[in-house]
Order: sequence, then structure tokens, then C-alpha cells
Amino acid sequence: MSLKKNTHDFNYPVGVTSSGRSPRRCVDNLTSLKVIVLSDNRLTTLPDWIGGLQNLERINVNNNKITSLPETIGNLINLKTLILGGQE
Repeated sequence: MSLKKNTHDFNYPVGVTSSGRSPRRCVDNLTSLKVIVLSDNRLTTLPDWIGGLQNLERINVNNNKITSLPETIGNLINLKTLILGGQE
């Protein structure tokens, strides 16, 4: 069995997705999102817009490089679990 090489190009300009929309605009449609897993991505921070995901109950940003969180994280009144372990 051979594996077909992934031919998708994910090198989009900062602030633009494959659909041509900004990430912020895409996030506006995620109002029911309850869990977000961003572990193992070398993130150094979380975007301010994360505080607009009012239904988030769980955030996993394990194994990144995060040194601080945005103030907007305080807007997440339904947040029950925030996993931050393994930051470099």
C-alpha cells in the first residue's frame, strides 16, 4: 500500500485562510464550540478573540511555548478546564 503525498498548500498569508476569510471572521461562526485543542503547536500566545467563544468549557494548549494569557480569557464564563502543562 502506498500513501499519496498531501498536495494541499497551507502557506497562506497571515490573517487569511484557504477560503480567503480572516481567522477572526471564521471564529465568529463557532459560537457553539465547547472544546478547543491546540496542543503541540509551538504557540507563544493565544489570540484575544478566544474570549469571544462564550461556550468554551475546555481549552487544551498543552506542550506549547505560552508565557501569558490574553485578558479576554476572563470572558469565558463557562470555562471549566484549562490545560497549560508542558510549556517551554
